[in-house]
Amino acid sequence: MVVGRGGQPWWWVGWRRFFWYFALPTGVTGILAAMYFSGVPVLQAFVAAPDIEGISLYSRREFGALEMLQNAVLLGVVIVAVLSVFRHPDKTVRGMMVAVALGATFLLLEEMDYGMHIYRWWSRAPADEMARVNLHNKGRLTHYIKAVGTGGAVALFIVAPFVLRTSTNRWVRYIVPHWSLGLVLLSALLIRSAVHELAGRGLGRGLENNLSEFREVLMYYLGLAYTVVLSRRVPGDAGGESAG
Repeated sequence: MVVGRGGQPWWWVGWRRFFWYFALPTGVTGILAAMYFSGVPVLQAFVAAPDIEGISLYSRREFGALEMLQNAVLLGVVIVAVLSVFRHPDKTVRGMMVAVALGATFLLLEEMDYGMHIYRWWSRAPADEMARVNLHNKGRLTHYIKAVGTGGAVALFIVAPFVLRTSTNRWVRYIVPHWSLGLVLLSALLIRSAVHELAGRGLGRGLENNLSEFREVLMYYLGLAYTVVLSRRVPGDAGGESAG
């Protein structure tokens, strides 16, 4: 039997990993999806488009629970990374966490449209007077970002844990997570399939062209979970996988 670094079989998941990597993300996004497709206006508005007078639907969506959850998850990544910069014992990892913190901050600002939707709400500026300033909604850039992100996630969280499982290189063993982290991707696939199926039946209001927001929050959660794993691991530590 091949034993992982935590002293358990490499294939072992355990209830903690199952909860954090599948049950929790699937449950939370599943509840939000159920509320959005419930047909109850109050619940739909809570998730996707609160009824705020004087601003466009695009700006109102930013105040919905789904978008706010994305921001909270990205903020969590920033916090974990910053704490690791000051607390992690490995100098190289601290440098990596600086990059993670900067990258997550950039994503957070992009998702918030650099605060412009807050300005629209505060100033009641007409939608046509305030163009979007974020970069990821320009042209087909969003499509390319999603393609690269999905491909990278599959390679890192699905393929690498099996292909590189027996590697003895300390940095490979540090970077490659336990395969169970890929359960978040399974959750994203299930939620994506469910919301598109329900949307095809004419249900939902406020996210007609942005159903990918459900998937995005799970991908950000995957990033948060992975950052937590890396913050608890030390390169070369034989017990590192137990933190993943």
